[in-house]
Amino acid sequence: MRKAGGCLKVTFHIAYGLEVLFERVHYKMDGVKIAGMTERCVEQTRQQRIPQEIIDRVETFGSVRTPGADDWELVACEVRMDTGKFVTSTWVTEYAGEEYRLTIGPENMAERISMKDSEDEERAVKRGDFYNYVKAVNRGLMEDARPMKEIQDSRKNEAAYSTAPNITFTPTSKPVIPETVDERFASIGLLRDYRLEQVGHGAYRVQALPKPDRDIRGLRGAVLDALVDVYGMQGEFDIDIILEDSELMPEVPDRIRRIRRVDGCVHDTMSITKR
Repeated sequence: MRKAGGCLKVTFHIAYGLEVLFERVHYKMDGVKIAGMTERCVEQTRQQRIPQEIIDRVETFGSVRTPGADDWELVACEVRMDTGKFVTSTWVTEYAGEEYRLTIGPENMAERISMKDSEDEERAVKRGDFYNYVKAVNRGLMEDARPMKEIQDSRKNEAAYSTAPNITFTPTSKPVIPETVDERFASIGLLRDYRLEQVGHGAYRVQALPKPDRDIRGLRGAVLDALVDVYGMQGEFDIDIILEDSELMPEVPDRIRRIRRVDGCVHDTMSITKR
């Protein structure tokens, strides 16, 4: 717990659930651009010698110009004790083998940019009366917002599917280029072929065809790990393990993405996602 801006704030971490709170953060932060950095943030960034690449990513936060590995992933937020509403959000990104975190405060100002640590997770609320209070507050807020959110998501997906058939989107509407999916799925040793279809906002269907004469135990978990790496933990994944080529979904242009691996190389890729 800490006091800032005249009110007491408590940290929540995505590792401890409370999905509706982080759904609310994503909803409110969707499309947000960083307005600038506070003086303290600028000074800390200079003292810690934060790489210019990270500062550039902060400046393009929320932009579709930097898809893929440049994305920021939401991990924590601070909530006011008097209202149960979030006031800051913390995001992480990876660069040169290190994780960096960005805290965004009121008026979309970057309050802190630093190397990632476990501070937020260690002090996060995990259960109790205030946990339940925040859950109830944000559930009510999202119930009020859901009709508008569904309209916005529908329009967003319609536009995305009609203008970018070669790209899928994460649950936070970040674009994923085909090469990102290809590279991650090609690393699954048991996998011979697959189909991937985005069937809705944050929802994906996958068919996985294992290599012949292999023990397929662990294939579903490996596919799930790959999907989480690409699309994040908030995605909904329907994974089917199939044993015959004939069971694969047909290759429909601008709808199904497939990858075929031959001798460890990637061949014959198609685009995904248009429904």
